[in-house]
Amino acid sequence: MRLLHKAVLEPRSQTPSIPNLWPALTQRGINLRVGEVSLLCGRPSSGKSMVALNIAYRAKVPTLYVSCDSHKATQAMRLLALKTGNDQSVIEQWMSDNTKYVSDLLRSEDYLRWNFLSSPSIQDIEDLVEAHAEMWTDAPVLLIVDNLVDTLRSPDDQWGKSFLLDIKELCREWQMAGLVLHHMSLSRPHPSGSVPDMESIQGKTAETPALILSVAQQDGWLGLGSVKNRYGHMDAAGRTVDWFQYEPERAYIGEVGDGEFVEN
Repeated sequence: MRLLHKAVLEPRSQTPSIPNLWPALTQRGINLRVGEVSLLCGRPSSGKSMVALNIAYRAKVPTLYVSCDSHKATQAMRLLALKTGNDQSVIEQWMSDNTKYVSDLLRSEDYLRWNFLSSPSIQDIEDLVEAHAEMWTDAPVLLIVDNLVDTLRSPDDQWGKSFLLDIKELCREWQMAGLVLHHMSLSRPHPSGSVPDMESIQGKTAETPALILSVAQQDGWLGLGSVKNRYGHMDAAGRTVDWFQYEPERAYIGEVGDGEFVEN
């Protein structure tokens, strides 16, 4: 039982959202909020992991990134490409020729803490959060799970609905912002200039998240649209999209000017 006038004095209550999300999104009230779980959804190879990495890199808050889908070498190349502006092919050569230099570059990004369990359970993730709190005196501010389909769940939780409820409870308990990556259906088309709509989410796991961001690529651009948002703008049909410059070889996602706004 809590009194709100005391609860709001807690340090994380005074910064309720993850900082430095792209301004085009925050202007529409699209934020990753502490104490809530958000979904980042898209079709396979749509750029979900790149978006998650860019969010963490921009925020520079203590982050636990549970990377079930991507190997540590892949994530290291992406992070170094984003940090240095070099193509991942160049980074791969660095990793082969000069591991000490690569290690020193990565050392400065120590707010990012990684785990590469291929099928973590909710208990595994809770243990990781507790270990983070023990090693760094506090829980992470941002928890990323990449992605939902790879997590270990009970047979009666095929699409991860119970898992998301558990993640939400974990985020409330530890005052973290949770971001879980998830797939959209390939069988449901979406019009040009849009992102997959909320009905495209596999397993219809839309009840728990406070925010659902949908991702799509088109003609070298990456689009983000909020198909669910309890705190700001949303368009369940996926037709309101911010388009960003996307350079996957550099793991870069950025705005052009103030971000481009398309409403079909």
